[in-house]
Amino acid sequence: MIRMAELEELIATKIAKLIQHKLDEQTSDKQSIGYLNQAQMADYLSITPKTFHDKIMPLSPPTVVIDGLVRYPVDEFNQWIRDNYLLGAIT
Repeated sequence: MIRMAELEELIATKIAKLIQHKLDEQTSDKQSIGYLNQAQMADYLSITPKTFHDKIMPLSPPTVVIDGLVRYPVDEFNQWIRDNYLLGAIT
């Protein structure tokens, strides 16, 4: 007989895997984008530029400055999200 704690762990693991799969699925065609500006990142995340500015910017996402312009490296940004905000990084 399976204990409640084991069941909860199985459910949490399954949910984390489903979320990871969905993230991979949604970004697979965009992985090679490279470096995006703020408006492009908002589009990439399917949020408005205002939401990106108000909600994401205060979290200090990974950025680089290229020729005086702020850009967001997509691969680093995706990893930053996974490491910091994906259900407590349950694997």
